Amino acid sequence: MQTNDKVLKAFHSVKDVGSERSIVELGWLEIVSVKPPKIVVRLNLPNFAIAQRGQMAADIRESIKSLEDIEEVQIEIGDSSPSQQSPIGQAGHGGQSQGLTAIPKVKNVIAISSGKGGVGKTTMSVNLAIAYKKLLNNVLLLDTDLGMANAHVLLGTNPESTLSNFISGQKDLENIIIKTESGIELVSGGAASSELLNLKNNQRYNVLNSIENYLSKKEKVKLVVDVAAGAEDNSIIFANACSRIVVVVVGEPTSFIDSYALIKALYAKSSFKNYCVAVNQVDDEEHGKELFSKFQSITSQFLDVNLHFVGSIKNSGKIRKSIVDRTPIMSSEPKSDISQSFLKIAKNINETPINEWGGLTFLSKAKKRA
Repeated sequence: MQTNDKVLKAFHSVKDVGSERSIVELGWLEIVSVKPPKIVVRLNLPNFAIAQRGQMAADIRESIKSLEDIEEVQIEIGDSSPSQQSPIGQAGHGGQSQGLTAIPKVKNVIAISSGKGGVGKTTMSVNLAIAYKKLLNNVLLLDTDLGMANAHVLLGTNPESTLSNFISGQKDLENIIIKTESGIELVSGGAASSELLNLKNNQRYNVLNSIENYLSKKEKVKLVVDVAAGAEDNSIIFANACSRIVVVVVGEPTSFIDSYALIKALYAKSSFKNYCVAVNQVDDEEHGKELFSKFQSITSQFLDVNLHFVGSIKNSGKIRKSIVDRTPIMSSEPKSDISQSFLKIAKNINETPINEWGGLTFLSKAKKRA
């Protein structure tokens, strides 16, 4: 017969990536019942560690293989407010004294992602941010394409300070936020450097926590996060910190393959079920719907996720000109068909289901069970 102590010992191999400490040592795991062949455990994660929930659940299931007579583990998800966290749990991430808390004024944080580069992801991010500015009082565009950031180029601004200065401790967050002529605020990801391309988890959490604290002071704010293309750690963690994820695809086999791989990676880490798909560089709206249907049919064969078509953008010389001119088309031609398409996509995104289970960091909500 397995005892609680033996079960806890088996779970010492499951660690928090930020502090590299066991979740047992941190006090994040609770044994609910041990009744072979089944055990029930509860994860009480602080909000800044929720993004790891999917991986921790997988590690817990792997750990039970060392236990005799145990064939199944049921994992419950509990709430863990800052007041409930143990001191060692709070200290696990760079000495943060508190986890993240929910922000009532910040609604539906959106990640703009893509499986590969060159599909117009940043163009989509910039123009959608401006589209949301027309619907809300405040919009912050966070460029997390760290080291390869170019949202500031499309917005026609040359920031003196970037996320690199914040991460290095040279600047506070509020000192790197710039107001653009389009009316949105921007945090630039910075120029290429190994420091930005290889962030530690506590550095990522510090960015997310600081952004959340800043936004909590704003009224009717939308956060748009431009995520680096692909499925590297930075991309997955920042995307899973958002309640809605938009995947930008184009009508190319490589885009379909890489976007499928991205969604698979996001789902594996967070169990997010809902993904918005925006199709770029199409001939017309019907062409966009056709490409979406093809991508959906491929994805649904292998992944249990819901894809939501939110719209398409026509292939146009006007967009290419806007990039060269460093003036987003939503600003230069707000009444054009293309600008109306961006506005339509922004509204359609708001109509899709919010992901409430998994790697929420900007807005932390946890269901009781998973």
